[in-house]
Amino acid sequence: MDRLVLKALDQIHAAEEQAALLKEQVKAEIAAYEQEKKEQLQLLRTASQEKVTSSVVSVKEEQAERLQKEKQKLVSEAEKQTQDFIEKYELNKERVIHSIIERVKKNYGSE
Repeated sequence: MDRLVLKALDQIHAAEEQAALLKEQVKAEIAAYEQEKKEQLQLLRTASQEKVTSSVVSVKEEQAERLQKEKQKLVSEAEKQTQDFIEKYELNKERVIHSIIERVKKNYGSE
């Protein structure tokens, strides 16, 4: 009977050692899995940040282009208005000068 007890104790001891080995193996696998997932997460974060940065740059470039076009349009309109003003000024200037000359002639006679 002592043999059976010793054999049973040896089997229990062997099973405990096997369980300890399996436990260490599972811990190592979990640690490796965790590390792999951390690396994947970091890659996803990096890719996501790059997409965000790219989108921001794209939006800024579009806004800058739109603002440049708007600026060119406003400058063009301002130049046209300035030219129109100059033309109207010159036209009115000639009319006013002619009108003044006519009044002077009327009031003081022509010489």
